[in-house]
Amino acid sequence: MMSEIFELGAVRVNVRKLTLTHSTQPIVHLQNKPIEVLHFLASQYPRLVSRDEVIAAVWAGNYYVGDKALTNVVWQLRHQFKLLGLSDVITTVRKKGYRLEIAPVWKQAAIEPDAVRTPENITQQLSLADSDQLLLKDAPAKVSELYPVKNKTVRSPLLFMLLFGVCLTTWLLWLFSIDSRQLSFGAYHVESVLEGSGRAMHPSLSPDETLLAFSWQRFGQPAQLYLKELNASSAPRQLTFEFFDHGAAIWSSDGLHLFSSRIAPDDGRCSLIMLTLKTLEVKELAMCRHYGRVYLNVSADGRYLAFTGYLHGDANSLYLIDLDDSESKPRRWSCPDLCDGMVRDVAFSSDGRYLALTRRFHRLSEDIFLYDLHQNSVSQLSFGEEDIIGVVFHPDNERLLYATFKHGQRQGYVYDLAQNKIDPLGVSNFGGHSAITRDGEVYFHQLPHSLQLGYVPWQPQAPAGVFPLTASAHRFEMPNFNSARQEITFVSNRSGHTELWRADPDMQNKRQLTHLASGIKYPQWSNSGDYIVFVSRLPSKRYDQLMLLQVDTGKLTLLNTGLQWHSRPSFRADDQAILFSSDGQLHQIELHSNRVQQLTLDGGLLAQGLPNGDFLFTKGLNQGLWQRHADGSERLVLDATSFSALYAWSYSDGILAYLQHVEDKLSLAFYDLATNQPLSSIVLPNENIAMYNSLSFNADIQRVFLEVEPLPRIDLKKLMHPLLK
Repeated sequence: MMSEIFELGAVRVNVRKLTLTHSTQPIVHLQNKPIEVLHFLASQYPRLVSRDEVIAAVWAGNYYVGDKALTNVVWQLRHQFKLLGLSDVITTVRKKGYRLEIAPVWKQAAIEPDAVRTPENITQQLSLADSDQLLLKDAPAKVSELYPVKNKTVRSPLLFMLLFGVCLTTWLLWLFSIDSRQLSFGAYHVESVLEGSGRAMHPSLSPDETLLAFSWQRFGQPAQLYLKELNASSAPRQLTFEFFDHGAAIWSSDGLHLFSSRIAPDDGRCSLIMLTLKTLEVKELAMCRHYGRVYLNVSADGRYLAFTGYLHGDANSLYLIDLDDSESKPRRWSCPDLCDGMVRDVAFSSDGRYLALTRRFHRLSEDIFLYDLHQNSVSQLSFGEEDIIGVVFHPDNERLLYATFKHGQRQGYVYDLAQNKIDPLGVSNFGGHSAITRDGEVYFHQLPHSLQLGYVPWQPQAPAGVFPLTASAHRFEMPNFNSARQEITFVSNRSGHTELWRADPDMQNKRQLTHLASGIKYPQWSNSGDYIVFVSRLPSKRYDQLMLLQVDTGKLTLLNTGLQWHSRPSFRADDQAILFSSDGQLHQIELHSNRVQQLTLDGGLLAQGLPNGDFLFTKGLNQGLWQRHADGSERLVLDATSFSALYAWSYSDGILAYLQHVEDKLSLAFYDLATNQPLSSIVLPNENIAMYNSLSFNADIQRVFLEVEPLPRIDLKKLMHPLLK
């Protein structure tokens, strides 16, 4: 058996500790898979090893997971060895595999204190086990495997003490919601900055650290910009008074201006603005994507405003405005490498050396990339994140603070650039955050509640409201009802991961359908109720896939479309093909032949099959509802004045249900497609229902299932944390 320690040139590899060590460089901490791949290649030296062999050894032959993951892992290893001064450690032989180019020198591992299996270690391992899987009757066997005890008179008391410690630890963790990282790094402290009605979001700290700008949406009003003095008890001061919704703001380096985006609620028109604080004068700088969030930052020297989402350019790029030139037009930043994916958040280091970008590859995949502006080089920092909701440099320029939304949970992390190490903050509901103060404090918005499911009863000519179906700390979203099964499918993080579930119409008899531990979106029943199609991304994949679940057997099939983006799938009426959107156009994949066909050329976002073989679909913003016939011709069913929904609509038995903005109100409208007549309309609370959420209508049971935000409240907090000191 080979040792767990070996040397490659001047670098020592410790498999158990997951580290690479060089005498003149900081220790590099790796994850399990890179270390396993490196160890396997070393064990096979100097042989050329095929990809299939590596996947079999490291991923237990799971080709779907291992294929893309292996490419990423090899890239990570090469990158880390390059930082440690070793190049060409792993050679790729095209279409054949990989080979280690440096002979490993195996070392005998010394016995280290933390390698001894002590009762304390056992207690820790058992306390981390899944409480649903670790049964009391199984505990003695598990303990004896970890820590054999030959004296039977000693075993029972020891087991009792261990099990009592496990139960006590688990109970205390549950009772007090203590995070394990908090125990490791010391207690953090959170203070309230602003609480109350509405959504207070995107705190932005002034350069002198005395003022906090933020976006605040009060009930029934558009989001406006506000300013709060941090060292005073006075109420926040309102800065904008427009009918636009204002997004996140960023300060100019002199603290005299705020840069932000604003969106017109009626047509989604977006513009980038500069607000002068002394006069509250607003100047429009550029246009941005309709209904799209704009991420922006100011360069370290204060000269350039960097932003994403330019209306007249490539949405994948970053754009710069020269603030020293009042007539400056946005120009595209020249990306040196690793330029795939849509640029979202952006952050400059205060010394002007680094630019951090987050790039989204689809709704379930986004990662952080670090660009060295001095050396014109780039490295990928994170792998396999689902949704990154903020990134900022620490004042020491050696750490990054970022937040993610994954499996329905918002979490914050600190990335140590020198040690290539990531530590979680352990703060619940950690949302978008401000710059970090010189004392290591940070302001953030906290979202204390999760999406829930509800329904609106459809009773023509009768008033109705929203009735709750769930009330939980877990998320319940994306409902879809099936008449044949009389069941609803939905997505929830109830198990700890975002998985697919099913239940009765009143959310009784809940059953988990998948155990993928990956992101899942947009589930849709087949008309027969035999299948559910959804979009997912396996943990090792950069891009998403269409997945088909056979409900009764649990069999999962990956539908190979050859495309990288998939959105909002649905079945044709005969269940022989699946309609889906990719890059803003409708496609279909035939299930018997796997033939993929693009159906539209001028827009297609969501489709629903009709019994005659036609389908209804939306093209884009303010383009109404359309019908596509079997011969490929199209007709407008409802124009933009009567129908403004993109995704929040559903067809059942000749009746269309959809969300519609009427002036400043949100309504649920019903329309008879046979007579081309409106039926009824129900006013819904703007604060609890979003136009972009999913809904599912069934005429037989006269219900519209939808997503509900039970308490639309977002608060501002201040965090003091040992990891930020």
